[in-house]
Amino acid sequence: MLSLLLLAALAAAPCAPAVEVRGAGMPASVVADFADEVRLALADVRARLGSTDCAPLTVTLVPEMRDAPVLDPPWHLPSWAAGGAMPGARRIVVAVTAAGAPQDWHTTLVHEIAHVVTAEATGGRALPRWLDEGIARVVAGEHGVADVSLLAHARVADRFLPLAALEHGFPPGAADAALAYAEAGRAVSLLQGAAGAGDALPRLLARIAAGDAVDDALVAVAGRAGWQLDADVRRSLSGWAALAVVGVETDVAMAACAAVVAVVGVRARRRLRRRIEAMDDPNTAAPAVALARFVHGPGRASSTSSPSVASAADAVGRVGPLAGATIAW
Repeated sequence: MLSLLLLAALAAAPCAPAVEVRGAGMPASVVADFADEVRLALADVRARLGSTDCAPLTVTLVPEMRDAPVLDPPWHLPSWAAGGAMPGARRIVVAVTAAGAPQDWHTTLVHEIAHVVTAEATGGRALPRWLDEGIARVVAGEHGVADVSLLAHARVADRFLPLAALEHGFPPGAADAALAYAEAGRAVSLLQGAAGAGDALPRLLARIAAGDAVDDALVAVAGRAGWQLDADVRRSLSGWAALAVVGVETDVAMAACAAVVAVVGVRARRRLRRRIEAMDDPNTAAPAVALARFVHGPGRASSTSSPSVASAADAVGRVGPLAGATIAW
């Protein structure tokens, strides 16, 4: 099926760019399947962004992003990156895992291809970083539920990053970078909505390629300048909606925490009961059970002189900090 889709996409395109796919430490069969995916994704993104450039493209697939710096030529990317693109050199790198976690190869690939094709469609003219990343995020379908959560937390905490501050680069930290990506994706999504047409992005890039300033092109296509999109992003999630999202997430986290504490508590009580039942003197077991239910720390328990009670309290002393640490208050 993938081969048929690839043939159809290539037949519809005015040209088929040469694509070289390399696999650094990857099985040959995986690289071959990935190469078909690259060609299909490239044809699709070029059609969506209106590029007719047919220059060759090189894509490298690596097992882990930390392998990228040793490639020739090397890549130097943030630790949280799952892929990277050098549009001018027409090079892309995609990692199977990044920061020890498996990645969605296809989504990362489409995102990075979008950077290359965006540069093609503008004739190499530089875009604000937020617009470039926002286009890549929308084309790759990454502006979803995870972005809503990030935007909701930013709305509640009043810590949105101005789009003007994201013109030349994104913050280096993973958390701030994630918010920057979410805002960029939301801005481009709102831009498309304001334009009211499915060809908003190709028209925008074509106007920029023709020499329009970015703000002029934004106004011509969507009726919104960059500063207006910045305000639109902030208003796109009301305070009540943001509080609802954060509240639901907090309730879920609290419920999960309570479940963990309950499981730990039940297991602790069972261990304590087994210790008590194993005691040699049955006459002292009952007071130990009663004390174990109410003593909340080893300090108070250690003041008791009864050997059996001290043993039970010793058990509680080990269980108590474990249960408390699980709550993490």
